[in-house]
Amino acid sequence: MKSQYVSLILISLVLFPSMIKSQESFWHAQNSGISNLYIESVCAVGEQHAWISGYTIVPNTPNSGLIARTHDGGVSWHIQYQQEGEVYYSIDFIDENIGWAVGYSKILRTIDGGVNWLEQSYQGTSEDYLESVCFIDEFNGWVVGTYEYSEDHSAVMILNTTNGGINWNWQDIQLEGKLSSVDF
Repeated sequence: MKSQYVSLILISLVLFPSMIKSQESFWHAQNSGISNLYIESVCAVGEQHAWISGYTIVPNTPNSGLIARTHDGGVSWHIQYQQEGEVYYSIDFIDENIGWAVGYSKILRTIDGGVNWLEQSYQGTSEDYLESVCFIDEFNGWVVGTYEYSEDHSAVMILNTTNGGINWNWQDIQLEGKLSSVDF
């Protein structure tokens, strides 16, 4: 349901850009208050609770992947998780407590709204690029991305779970290229 709203908004903005000008009161810019933030993904559950994933860049230091949350509809944002050398490309929650985030070769899960994040293991390498995560309930989810099978070649990666990420299974489609988004 949430993806339908996001898709509808994005399609509307592409097809009807005058909507932004004619309905200025509909959209309000919100400042996260987080310096040097690059947002890769947003997930909202209801009107008040939302999470962003992405990274910060500070000159002369490695990227720092982060996850932040709002409890007040975006008025204020609080960093919940940060890890140097990472970029969190995608985040997905099924309710106010249970969610997943992916980036580079990591899958993270929370069951307490993001207070604690635990890494879930899958059969992959540090050369994997996990770019998108989508769950339809607390058990069934997918992660897509790319893995390198030689120095100059990469292939599509699709992982799925039927037990909340305790086990991740490769769905072998043997297709060269890249998948950067998944949504059901």
